[in-house]
Amino acid sequence: MGPSARVALVTCAGFPDLWEDDHPLRDALRERGVVVDAVRWDDPAADWSVYDLTVIRSPWDYMNHHERFLSWARSVPRLANPADIVEWNTDKRYLSELAAAGIPIIPTEFVGPDAVGSRAAGPASLGSIAGDSAAVGSGAAGSGALGSGALGSGALGSGALGSGALGSGALGSGALGSGALGSGALGSGALGSGALGSGALGSGALGSGALGSGAAWTPPAAGEWVVKPTVSAGSRDTARYLMPEQSGAAAAHVRRLTGSGRTAMIQPYLSAVDTAGETAVLCTPDADGELTFSHGIRKGPMLTARGDVPVDMNDEQITPRTPSEAELDLAARVLEFVPGGAKRLLYARVDLIPGPDGAPMLIELELTEPSLFLLHAPGAASRLADAILSRI
Repeated sequence: MGPSARVALVTCAGFPDLWEDDHPLRDALRERGVVVDAVRWDDPAADWSVYDLTVIRSPWDYMNHHERFLSWARSVPRLANPADIVEWNTDKRYLSELAAAGIPIIPTEFVGPDAVGSRAAGPASLGSIAGDSAAVGSGAAGSGALGSGALGSGALGSGALGSGALGSGALGSGALGSGALGSGALGSGALGSGALGSGALGSGALGSGALGSGAAWTPPAAGEWVVKPTVSAGSRDTARYLMPEQSGAAAAHVRRLTGSGRTAMIQPYLSAVDTAGETAVLCTPDADGELTFSHGIRKGPMLTARGDVPVDMNDEQITPRTPSEAELDLAARVLEFVPGGAKRLLYARVDLIPGPDGAPMLIELELTEPSLFLLHAPGAASRLADAILSRI
């Protein structure tokens, strides 16, 4: 580190002095002699070239300007996490890739704008799941999803991440193992010829064909379901609906999203959200630069009311939690699929929930601007500050 290292912690107009959860990181860096600035990602006067590292933290208005945000990320000389990760991770359709690779996700239907159509991702037919009434399975993404032999045979190499990875700080050398997914975003030829097959996700990928457009989407017959956009943060534009009583409202929500050119995603509302709660597995680099488990958090339910009602992120119930071995193992598996390898990351948050059979399932992999819950984990801010210093 030079004598006057400078770090930008990226925020937005709504949090000019950062989200309070990031204050411990700011303070830890300053204690180490670093000049720290809180800078809006869209500040026209910002000179990103003067910073030794720019760390994305709370730019939580980017979803209203997604393409502009991606362009900004590509323009920053030294960005954590890297711009190509931001582009991949800010659209939740990355869940389709993880499901196709065998990661158990909450079954998800993606409904595109009227000209795009829709497809299902996840290990079971959405129509067969009313709440928790069907087993979720093991992460298959439909028949023939992403072509035959999706991800190839042994796509992650043998023992990628090793046993107990994340528990012992190991994410393996190069994170993706020897040749796993290749080098670069998704490897050369990974997922078949042409990155994701011919077309956006291949012909009929992640389901048995197009299911219609947003205008023609048909709500499930029964159960509780969540509708949200694929580009979102802080539960914005997200709502929970009871079918069939609120089928009309759910359909209107999907039409509103797709009619504005956005992609909607529909998932069953799992009862475990209200009982066990979500487990967030937080990972930061260790002294050797390997991404490893830092701390765990329990997140209580956010969608406590049915219908399209505003969600206040200040109401989120956060308490410390020690993840189970099964949760740590799944988090490690998920991180194997980070484009280019998990060692590139400064931070990662893997959000999990028990499925109908009690086994953990992936909700989201947060690599762009996740709350890291540093106020709830003594020592975590210091570890992250040290990891930042090691990259300067």
